[in-house]
Amino acid sequence: MALATVSTLVALGYQISTHDNLNKELPYKELPAEKYRMSNGYIPRPLNLEDVCVPKCLSVLVEKLAENAHNVWASSKISEGWTYGAATVSVCVCVCVCVCVCVMLV
Repeated sequence: MALATVSTLVALGYQISTHDNLNKELPYKELPAEKYRMSNGYIPRPLNLEDVCVPKCLSVLVEKLAENAHNVWASSKISEGWTYGAATVSVCVCVCVCVCVCVMLV
């Protein structure tokens, strides 16, 4: 997804300059482990962008990036066999009292 985003910027004619920002310490959000820890121990660490102001003149760019990100995501899901459905239905099949296998029908 990141490569698609940068490629979209370049395709739209934007020039990207790093100004040595790649080496600076980035501000990450501290997410509560009890809520975000996955079973394998992974905890997401998104950048803290709360103090970043995007100028209004970039609103068209933001829309183009969002549209392309959605199209990249959708094409990936379609290639995995996903299809459009009006609703997602979760069905739970209990194998025994202790074990429950949940499948998602689209």
